[in-house]
Amino acid sequence: MNHTKDTGISLRPNLRIISGIVLKQIAIIGLLGLSPFAAQGQRGEIDSLRQLLETEANDSAKVDILNDLGYAYSLVNSDTGLLYVEMALTLANEIGYQRGQAMAHNKKGVVYYTMAEDDLSLESQLTSLDISRKIADSTTMAKAYHGIGIIYDVRGDTEESLLYFKLANNIARRFNLDRVSATTSLSLGVGNWNLGNSDSAIYYTDQAIIVGKKIGFDAAWIAASKFLAKILVADEKYEEALLYLREPLARSMEIELNQQSADILLTQGQIYRFLGLYQRSREAFEQSISLAHLSGSLAEEQDAYDKLYALDTLQGRYDLALAHYVKAAALNDSIYNTENARQINELTASYEADKREREITLQQNQIDLLEKEKEIKRVWRNTLIGGIIMVLIGGSGLFIAQRQKIIERKKVVEAELENSNLKAKQLQTELDLKNKELTSYTINFIRKRELFENLQNQLTALRNDPSSEFDQEIHSISRLILENNNIDKDWEDFKMYFENVHKDFFTRLKQLHPTIGTAELRLCSLIKLNMNVKETAAILGISPDSVKTARYRLRKKLGLDGESSLSDYIINIDSSIQAYVGSS
Repeated sequence: MNHTKDTGISLRPNLRIISGIVLKQIAIIGLLGLSPFAAQGQRGEIDSLRQLLETEANDSAKVDILNDLGYAYSLVNSDTGLLYVEMALTLANEIGYQRGQAMAHNKKGVVYYTMAEDDLSLESQLTSLDISRKIADSTTMAKAYHGIGIIYDVRGDTEESLLYFKLANNIARRFNLDRVSATTSLSLGVGNWNLGNSDSAIYYTDQAIIVGKKIGFDAAWIAASKFLAKILVADEKYEEALLYLREPLARSMEIELNQQSADILLTQGQIYRFLGLYQRSREAFEQSISLAHLSGSLAEEQDAYDKLYALDTLQGRYDLALAHYVKAAALNDSIYNTENARQINELTASYEADKREREITLQQNQIDLLEKEKEIKRVWRNTLIGGIIMVLIGGSGLFIAQRQKIIERKKVVEAELENSNLKAKQLQTELDLKNKELTSYTINFIRKRELFENLQNQLTALRNDPSSEFDQEIHSISRLILENNNIDKDWEDFKMYFENVHKDFFTRLKQLHPTIGTAELRLCSLIKLNMNVKETAAILGISPDSVKTARYRLRKKLGLDGESSLSDYIINIDSSIQAYVGSS
């Protein structure tokens, strides 16, 4: 088919990025059994389950309700979800309810996944798999296999993830577990596409659509239809892609899945733009903005404004382009501010946890000091008694001398106690200040990196604009940004603040692992600060997928097995160093 050549930003999607987004949605659909856009609907279910919980005795039914509550809270409040799952596991262990134990570990893995604790999620799913195998619980077994596959995909090991997806899919089809079959088929479709197996990708994705429609599992077949349409776009089968989007759009509009509808309209608008149908493209983007706004999805709304800006630029409508660019930038700032507030809260929580640990240590020191005072009083009492006896037997001179020694010793101990208290208070103040400096510098580091990246991207877009009259000025500004975006200098500053709090961390890590490189040391420092994948990517200036690959390679270099937590190992590295020094 002939179509107008698009001279704007490339339409062809990065399917690796799209497949990552789809797998995230599959995790929510498959692991949680929910629409990825239905978190608010969980409130009603939570209220109902909590009412049931009040009437149940401590039996298997109560375990199931606690598990369901933890599940329902996964998209609302992960910490609360984890609390309910732990309660379910404790009760299941007490009454010997093995199926409840298997489900608790499975749901624990789900909660950890939503918290981006991939190592803990994998550990929980493996435990769930082990128990469900022993009791032949096919449903939990299939869910555990699927959860394990998703974690391996997050780590960048697509081939390994496909093995687990296939095992989950085989069990689901054998025992007619249609919901699990639909989600695992979609996971197989995405995984095969990532490995370049186009025919298998289309086959499994189509199976997900068929099964999802058969059982009315809207979230699954709509997500599968969207992914299949994007595969067709990548193969330049635009009319066929539009056909695959028509039914999911109508259904998502019917059941008011506004964020899903907004996403589908974004894809439609891109296809229309590539085909040269600019008016229809514009209408799709504008409708997407309205629905994204209704759903409260700032990311989709910003994406739609970005695409309108590109369309306006392509058509030479620079007044509209500027207006849409400003709106996209404003939404980006809003998203950034929300994310930044979350980062500050997380860093503050981490700081408060460290502070609590230091307070406990300080309290223990005070207890030790009180014990010393008690011992002094005991010695004083015993000596006094001994002195009285000595006086009674005529040794008054010796008693006076002994009493003077005790008084002098007491003064020395009291001076030591006072000095210890002053040092403890001074140490607490210094640690508080250093932690605040490290928290502030880390946040500023992230903001600076993102600011430079955004400025560079905008200048690159302007430089590629054939209508630009400021090539020389743009080149000068771009060079200035590159000169000031000195990552090595930034890392040296960061290292200084970091080692003020975590003294000799890098030196000690090199003692344990002499082959570890500079880039890996940087990654270890960010893991020590409990940074998630997105935050780490922003600081290192790489993609989230590259961070996951780097973490996977780091695990191998550190010699960690599949059951060991990378985060726990790095955070507790000081104790590892002590063990190392003690054995050498």
